[in-house]
Amino acid sequence: MNNWLSQFLEKYNLKTIYLLPALIVVIILIASTIGGSFDKTVNNLGEAMGRKTVISQQELEKKYGIRINFLGVAPMMGSGEAIIDLELQILDFNKAKVLIGDPKKPPQLVLSKPNAMPLLPERSTASSMMYEFMFPNMGNVVQPGDILRVNFGNLQVEPIKAK
Repeated sequence: MNNWLSQFLEKYNLKTIYLLPALIVVIILIASTIGGSFDKTVNNLGEAMGRKTVISQQELEKKYGIRINFLGVAPMMGSGEAIIDLELQILDFNKAKVLIGDPKKPPQLVLSKPNAMPLLPERSTASSMMYEFMFPNMGNVVQPGDILRVNFGNLQVEPIKAK
């Protein structure tokens, strides 16, 4: 350990075990002050740690201005395969841009089965108030009636039954 650090710890009777948690708190506080709100910093930290905040569809509409109009399986013409179609209606773009404003961070789908990996959309289309995301359904794994979850970063919408 550095000489100055050991002198500081000894002078104030501090243990090194307390130093790391205190340092983490200081970094989070500095990041929240510089980079925006504390909530955003905590949410980004939660996302990095893999934790999801689960909200209802009603909360998604009220807080983020997004309504899930459709989530279901749709046949692809002539291939025998199907896609998973997610249609979002934008009720308030200023609220919605928090979740869908970055095209590099599209929503993800997760099938409620053990070891299911998140799916990223293959294609998306957007009009002024509607967004459509098309997800691969390799081997038609997802069937109507299966339970899916929609993730927006660290935010996860309550389970939805696929149509």
